[in-house]
Amino acid sequence: MGNLKHIDRLFQEQFKDFEEAPNPKLWEQLKTKLKDNFESRQKLSLATLPDKH
Repeated sequence: MGNLKHIDRLFQEQFKDFEEAPNPKLWEQLKTKLKDNFESRQKLSLATLPDKH
């Protein structure tokens, strides 16, 4: 096995120039979820601020 390359190195060499564009529909769903998550965290952050009274 001394001459065999490690499997991770083989994959790295074979896929070094590989690029796959994401499905546009899935990408839109992901962006929507990220936006919703971000907005929820903003609301939570604002809700936990102390009153300035």
